[in-house]
Amino acid sequence: MYKISVPVMNANVKRSDREMLLKEIKRFDAERVFLALDTYELDKSKQTAALDDLADNCRFFHENGFEVGAWIWTFWVKGNRSFRNMRSIKGTEIKEFMCPTDENFVLFATEYIKDIARCGVDIIQFDDDFRYGFFSDSPACIRLR
Repeated sequence: MYKISVPVMNANVKRSDREMLLKEIKRFDAERVFLALDTYELDKSKQTAALDDLADNCRFFHENGFEVGAWIWTFWVKGNRSFRNMRSIKGTEIKEFMCPTDENFVLFATEYIKDIARCGVDIIQFDDDFRYGFFSDSPACIRLR
């Protein structure tokens, strides 16, 4: 059996008329709403605001009978200066995508995902940047000598 899921940018839910959005989602006979978070936020105040909105939107959709998921890019961090970036097989740095073998990034992302889970979502979906060759010709990152 399948479920109809509707993705919605988390930041846009409150900016639009939530009741109208709810009505539209119900027209699709959707059972699940994915609240898309875009990228990881490094700025603590922006991070807190995004997670507060996620928790509030999660409650709203739960109260209206939906399963609620969070959807986030797996390795995308805008304005990164803390973590090692992905590199293509040719050595080109992929600026906004973090290397999944960077232990500092792993610790940061682990805590961030725990915070997302605390917002009350039923499922967390990582975007498909795990796939080979999406932004480069390499499987993620390599260290060139």
